[in-house]
Amino acid sequence: IQSLESRNKRWAENTETAGKILTESGKKEAQKQTDGTENDAAAQNAKRVFGDEPTELYARSAVLMDAGSGRVLFGKDADAVRPMASTTKIMTCILALEKGNPKDLVTASANAVAQPKVHLGMHEGEAFYLGDLLYSLMLESHNDSAVAVAEHIGGSVEEFAEKMNRKAREIGCKNVCFVTPNGLDVADADGNEHSASAADMARIMRYCAFQSPCRETFLEITRTASRTIQDESGNRSFYLANHNALLSPVSYTHLTL
Repeated sequence: IQSLESRNKRWAENTETAGKILTESGKKEAQKQTDGTENDAAAQNAKRVFGDEPTELYARSAVLMDAGSGRVLFGKDADAVRPMASTTKIMTCILALEKGNPKDLVTASANAVAQPKVHLGMHEGEAFYLGDLLYSLMLESHNDSAVAVAEHIGGSVEEFAEKMNRKAREIGCKNVCFVTPNGLDVADADGNEHSASAADMARIMRYCAFQSPCRETFLEITRTASRTIQDESGNRSFYLANHNALLSPVSYTHLTL
């Protein structure tokens, strides 16, 4: 049992030691040491950072990335292509912020209204401010809001998906195929399924939080605990609550390692 502070201190020491191992010969040398050819403390620390899989990591793919440098500290099937579900909306949000104006009026189409739950429950022809829909998108993960935003920015879902894929390539993603703005599992006209790798989703998140010219607004939205929005006419109100558990204080007093 350790406190979060002591665990973070140990992790920092492990990472620092492993970083020293990654000299000119790079990770190859670290791998040589973690293979047991040099059984010392530095090698064991490097193995903790790069080689060992956490005992309670149940995700099929995972990445731990240093957001400052973009260096992957740990990966589990990091480049495997998998459905990414509603994490798709991270890209939808940052594109809308970069290409649109929060004061834009977005009119709900029949296509947007027809999206399955979870949804805001907008009516066809109803208008919302783009900025408000981004809170709906990121706090409640509403599928209809995602499509309404995509159609407003791209003209159609298909055109917006092209913008998503173009942006992903600019960021440096290698194994991404965006087909929808909300993450529903579909394939494009060529049969390519909506998918991404954990490594690429980490690159996208790093861009949104640290590199995008709209990063401050992105963080402001995603850090908001709750918000009430209205349609443009003011006739209907919607309460939005953020479901990100990391925004709430968490006690690590009884953390088992």
